[in-house]
Amino acid sequence: MNKPQVFNSIRYASRSDIGLRRQKNEDSMLCLPDYGLFLVADGMGGAGGGDIASGAVIKHVEQAFRAIDFKSGLQAKVDAIRSSCNESSRWIRDKAEQLKMRGMGTTVVGLLLDAMDARRGAILHAGDSRVYLKRNNILVKLMVDHSPAAEAGLDDESLVPFFLQGIITRAVGVRDDVALECTYIEIEPGDLLLICSDGFYNMLSDVEMLALLHGSEDHLGDLARRAVDAANRAGGLDNISIILVKVDSEA
Repeated sequence: MNKPQVFNSIRYASRSDIGLRRQKNEDSMLCLPDYGLFLVADGMGGAGGGDIASGAVIKHVEQAFRAIDFKSGLQAKVDAIRSSCNESSRWIRDKAEQLKMRGMGTTVVGLLLDAMDARRGAILHAGDSRVYLKRNNILVKLMVDHSPAAEAGLDDESLVPFFLQGIITRAVGVRDDVALECTYIEIEPGDLLLICSDGFYNMLSDVEMLALLHGSEDHLGDLARRAVDAANRAGGLDNISIILVKVDSEA
């Protein structure tokens, strides 16, 4: 866990695990604390395609951010995410054609913090990887999944026809241009943000996740490890990736 230079009121920890059922970890993560960027990508496509796709997003986004001033405002970072995801989507489509891998793609969810105003942030996402906010012992999901169930206003995926379950309606690698949804958020001292793939939240209820996050936040690395272990104890049906971002109270 590192201490960022600009965002000196922010601490973070990340952890990724293959889970108990998969043969390969197709999740990828990116933490650039100096830029106020934390990102999770959950690859799909099987036969090696998923990790190629999620890794491509990480590579393109990191390259885009390394090329801008780390003190850039929030909108510049939003633009960098959009352009780099479009570039990676075209790269994934070309690679899938070369490898003859149908369905190759990845979800993406990124948390961006504003270097100019510590109270402002943004979430950009395509797919069903998520960001949660824990504030005042309440856990809130900060966006809507891109899935048939969520877009129909349903919290329970079992309420949609079986052939629509497990489907996402937006992803990187499906089209040349990615329809990233942007959600602007307000951040307060004491907030804890959780960025995760569906392999984490599908294993645990909101109540269980809140109970896990209620532990000591002084050691985020230990908290991340315990959270991943809990998802594995619950079945570990998929790859599990989480990033915890803590806004210290003196912010």
